[in-house]
Amino acid sequence: MQKQQTEFIEGGAVQLARISFQNRLWHERDKWRVFEYIFSQATHNGHRIGKVDIPRGSYLRSYRKLIEDTYWIENNALKEYSLSRIKQMTDELIMEGRLSKRETEIATLWSVCNYAKYQNLSNYEHLRNEKSSIETTPCEDREEGLRTPFEHRLNNNKNDKNDTSYEKLKEYLRENSIDFNEGTLKGKLKRLLEDYEKEDLAASVDEALNSWKRNSRSGDFLAYWSRVLSNNYQKVGR
Repeated sequence: MQKQQTEFIEGGAVQLARISFQNRLWHERDKWRVFEYIFSQATHNGHRIGKVDIPRGSYLRSYRKLIEDTYWIENNALKEYSLSRIKQMTDELIMEGRLSKRETEIATLWSVCNYAKYQNLSNYEHLRNEKSSIETTPCEDREEGLRTPFEHRLNNNKNDKNDTSYEKLKEYLRENSIDFNEGTLKGKLKRLLEDYEKEDLAASVDEALNSWKRNSRSGDFLAYWSRVLSNNYQKVGR
């Protein structure tokens, strides 16, 4: 009997979390289209083009090429976004903490915020709960390479009976030259700990910091951090 040949699908694959369709972005058609295209094209392993390093979760593409990539057909006519519209949408995605960008000598390097979290199968609830022969890593003990710097700091003393999250966060923000009011930070963290998992809070701190620095932001970092959380992370029921 002839062995059936496996058909391989060219181009690779990307995981799209179902929770994405509960996000506000899903209802912003044009912005969703641009974001999901960049997300789907982001490299999974990282590579190099010329002198430009393309890290995991990033995509090297010019604005004008993005216009070509995201065209659509309406009433039998080809439609595409204007350059100003593409820039407006990507700027909004950056402001919302979904993307960051860096200009290179070749093109714009787009990075998807929180890419590793959504591409790690062990972070999905159904895989943690179902009995399977596939070995998965619980979210609480994720692989070292997937933890962000602030997650590492919190995990160092995760068995400590005293919750030192506030002191660690205060120290971490100061190390990163972030201005904040201590009273505001303490109150905000207390409220956020009621709404989000501590691991998600830790990951979101680094996500917000990275975007804040890459885009040379100034102003109220704590408000920006809150936007990143509300846009990219799910609240938990208590």
